[in-house]
Amino acid sequence: MVDFAGWSLPVQYSGVIREHLAVRRGAGMFDASHMGEIIISGARSVDFLNAVLTNDFTTLKPGAARYSVLCNPDGTCADDVIVFNLDGNSYMVVVNAVNTQKDAAIFSGSAPAFGVSVEDASDSFALLAVQGPLSEAAVSSVFGGGFSGLQRFGFKKAGDFIVSRTGYTGGDGFEIFCPPNCAEETAEKFVSASGVELCGLGARDSLRVEACLPLYGHEISESITPFEAGLGWTVKLSKKFVGFEPLQRQSALGPSRRVVWFKAEGRRIVRAGDPIFYGEKKAGEALSGTWSAMLDCPIGSALLDASVLLASEGGLCAKVRGTPINIELRGK
Repeated sequence: MVDFAGWSLPVQYSGVIREHLAVRRGAGMFDASHMGEIIISGARSVDFLNAVLTNDFTTLKPGAARYSVLCNPDGTCADDVIVFNLDGNSYMVVVNAVNTQKDAAIFSGSAPAFGVSVEDASDSFALLAVQGPLSEAAVSSVFGGGFSGLQRFGFKKAGDFIVSRTGYTGGDGFEIFCPPNCAEETAEKFVSASGVELCGLGARDSLRVEACLPLYGHEISESITPFEAGLGWTVKLSKKFVGFEPLQRQSALGPSRRVVWFKAEGRRIVRAGDPIFYGEKKAGEALSGTWSAMLDCPIGSALLDASVLLASEGGLCAKVRGTPINIELRGK
């Protein structure tokens, strides 16, 4: 168990590799109750969301969710969030645990201009993430049928529960928002009735890095913009939002740095902060590093100078120009 944003969370239950493979080949369950939930309500909720977030929510229908970035005025990432349209006038914004109070304060500062209410409802929700190719069968066994037709980033209400087809592992999966007093019983149903493997923070991190999914404090942060992070697809410059002007300029000029994802030779794990060299020139530093159970090699992410990269769409397919990059691991 470790401290994580004030929460006591498990690093592992049976082992990171076993839990990782359970999610890729079967089903695993994470306790994600540390995530924050902020409710936005009011007739102009869509206008509000469009003004504070980078993505466009005009076309987001009830029963659907959308990923976005919350930016600072200078265009850097204050957080990444998922917005759920509950009923057309009420929206649930799921935020990272470490940023819950900060995000709620940012929202509250802009709310009066749009006549919307902002409620930090985090204490009203527990969150279980059931992930993997057998997650649909597991959810159906616990809640009954009706979820097989649920599209990615869609959700349904089931009494006091919200069941969404979302997750941060790169595969199929569901997230179950429920009252906290129902969480333990629900978790036990998944483990006993469905044979779902319990998973901790170690597998959560290795799965998301393997799928090239950014994490706040690593691939996105108060010093990295959405364009640098490869999240330009979430930035809709057809509307004005917090951070619009600097991001408009960066879009026109191109970012001078880029987040890229890599496989490493050998067996040694790369750590955040490890310096990266292109020839003799320091070209950036690692942001994340872990072991890929599926690729059987070290993997990670890095923030690199754009000058050493070939032009590409997004950080996922960035190619280094000719010379291999080298990472300095603990002085070697």
